[in-house]
Amino acid sequence: MQKRIVVLGGVGFIGSHLCLRLLNDGHEVFCVDIRDTADSPLLRDMPPHPEFRYVRHNIVNAFGIRCDEIYNLAAPSRVRYNKALPVESLKVSILGSINALDTARSEHARILYASTGDIYGTGYRDTSVEAADGCPTHRTLAEGKRRRGPAPRLPV
Repeated sequence: MQKRIVVLGGVGFIGSHLCLRLLNDGHEVFCVDIRDTADSPLLRDMPPHPEFRYVRHNIVNAFGIRCDEIYNLAAPSRVRYNKALPVESLKVSILGSINALDTARSEHARILYASTGDIYGTGYRDTSVEAADGCPTHRTLAEGKRRRGPAPRLPV
């Protein structure tokens, strides 16, 4: 059964792989990002696909796309953004999540929220505890993406 799926942050590394996988599975995919598909090695050379839609949009602003599922992968995950633009980084995480949830609620869509914030730290640790040797530029992304409890470990 074909679904209409929105991938927020679809031009990023994980997002672009997810977009291609969902297309291969026969779904209609809306790739939403502020970056152009030319910024993605996977998407820039992709031949035109009738089920692929690129939407240039900053999720800090509300959006409404009819959909069955939303994958929220959007985050200014480069450390230089967090240091230079800490407020904007938090807005993407917080307001972007609120806007994604509002769209999911209005469309009765399922939503998956994923974060890459912990990969910039010094290994697995509780992001709610400030480490003395931690890099302060990582804190903005970690705080914007913080969740309660440790991340679930998947069996290998």
